[in-house]
Amino acid sequence: MFGEPGNYFEINTRRQLIRLALAHPIHRTHLPLEYLNADEHYSITIRKSLLAIQEADRLNITNTKHRLWFAYVFTNHHFLFYVHTSMCLYALETMANEEQKQQFLPLAQSFRIITTYAQTELGHGTDLRRLETEAVFDCTTDSFVLNTPTLTSTKFWPGALGRSANYILLMAQLYTPNRDHSCGLQMFLVQIRDLNTHEPLPGVEIGEISTRFAHAAGDNGYLRLNNLRIPRTQMLMKLAQVDEQGNFHHRGDTRLLYSAMIHMRIHLCYTFSVSLAQAITIAVRYSAVRFQGQNSNGLSNICGILPSEQLAQVCRVACGGHGFLIASGIVEIKNYLDAVCSAEGDNIVLFQQTARYLLKVMQQVEEHNGKQNGSSVAYLHLPSWSSTTLINLEDYCRLFESRSQLQVFKLD
Repeated sequence: MFGEPGNYFEINTRRQLIRLALAHPIHRTHLPLEYLNADEHYSITIRKSLLAIQEADRLNITNTKHRLWFAYVFTNHHFLFYVHTSMCLYALETMANEEQKQQFLPLAQSFRIITTYAQTELGHGTDLRRLETEAVFDCTTDSFVLNTPTLTSTKFWPGALGRSANYILLMAQLYTPNRDHSCGLQMFLVQIRDLNTHEPLPGVEIGEISTRFAHAAGDNGYLRLNNLRIPRTQMLMKLAQVDEQGNFHHRGDTRLLYSAMIHMRIHLCYTFSVSLAQAITIAVRYSAVRFQGQNSNGLSNICGILPSEQLAQVCRVACGGHGFLIASGIVEIKNYLDAVCSAEGDNIVLFQQTARYLLKVMQQVEEHNGKQNGSSVAYLHLPSWSSTTLINLEDYCRLFESRSQLQVFKLD
């Protein structure tokens, strides 16, 4: 039915997927999620997450982006396997060698193993070079010995780690047998729970972290490792390899090791835009049926550029007292956007990374390189725009592109 990828952002396809997702009878079997406690919230969310996968298969939704959108709607934005689907599968496809793909990808794609991405530590987030988790190669057993040697090396925050995942993609400092120096961060596929009992394996300590401000079903957890052994072949070896003698070999650009993390951040930007669009829709519909206050010149607020969590607050206030009710739907959206504004790392570091990339693209534009960049920054190559008439949606999009282009060139 949805076998052809088509255009992911084509509105009719998304509407059809929404209708199919919301038509399932499970949505009429429980109270609204906002009124459930943490255990009830998790119970219904894991049921919906599993059902979303089964329904996507039944409806023959084969395109990855369509499947993810369907699951996102089906679970009311709480798809517990979001990291597994959008990040870990991508990492296996891009970081594993051919033998590893043949062994592990079918298991992950069929959800026979559920993975999460274990990178952030209690003491270290975006500063990846300071991660402390260790993977030491042992030639005598052809295996890696994994440890979180300090309190601050505890893996902290991975989604689905607390209760759901049975495998992790572990980011750890690699040491060869002599341990004279680190070979840098590498990625390892690690089983953490028994596939039959779901109990933690020996050498693995797992638990849930405390209640979050929002996204109660996120199932975030912590992880500690004590001399856990994994086969040498479970280090993802497309970019680097350790042979049987313990020799370390580079095979590609080490920066590609972080591509899964960047891929996830791109996905997050899209989910934020969807949540913000929902908040704006609620506020606009409310304003259409209930006039509140007096007209004022709100041009500065309309034209200002605000972070998504602030715009969600503007929408909540625009709904007056009703916007303070959980039943309005805006409260959960605002709390979610408040919480995720610090997801995926420290904002200052993320701003710096983005600014460096934009400056690099801007330099290419100024040098008339001629090579077009990806679609997300294609607007930087467009000629200046000075139209004073806005007729259709394309004109508004062009206006935003021109505005963004101007802001980037001000960085110089």
